[in-house]
Parts: sequence; structure tokens; C-alpha cells
Amino acid sequence: MFLIFINIVKLIQATREYSKQISNLMLKDLNYPNSNFPCDMIIGFREHAKQENIEKEFDNDKLICYLALKNNNVIGFIVGYKEDSKW
Repeated sequence: MFLIFINIVKLIQATREYSKQISNLMLKDLNYPNSNFPCDMIIGFREHAKQENIEKEFDNDKLICYLALKNNNVIGFIVGYKEDSKW
């Protein structure tokens, strides 16, 4: 008999309720920054990664953000901003 375990990852549009998890993930990544980036830049990223600043991003109507969730925990995300385009 074989048991197969499937790890399901859901992709959803980000909501404010996930701000804390997004912040925690960003800050965790910034604990070990790439040495090619200037220290000032990393400090700025850490400031931006604070939960209250992530929550402010959701007030921006041009925000595009999707989350990868596993067991309702954020394991990744992608962020962008809508452009003003007149096609």
C-alpha cells in the first residue's frame, strides 16, 4: 500500500488580514540580507516591512498583491502596482 501526501498551496489575492504574516516573512528574509545591498537600503526595507507599513499598502488602490498560502500560512507573495495606461 502506498500513501501519497499532497501539499496544496493556494494562490489568493492579498488582503489586509495577512499583513502580519507578510511582515513576518519579510523581516525573516531581512535577518540575513545579501551583502551586495547597501546597509541603508536594508534598513529601509526593514522599516517598510513593519506590519503597520504593510497595512498602509492596502490603502493604495494601485496595489496588486497575491499570496501563496499553505495551511492558511503565507509562504510567499508577489507585489506590483497598476500603471496608468490609456490604450
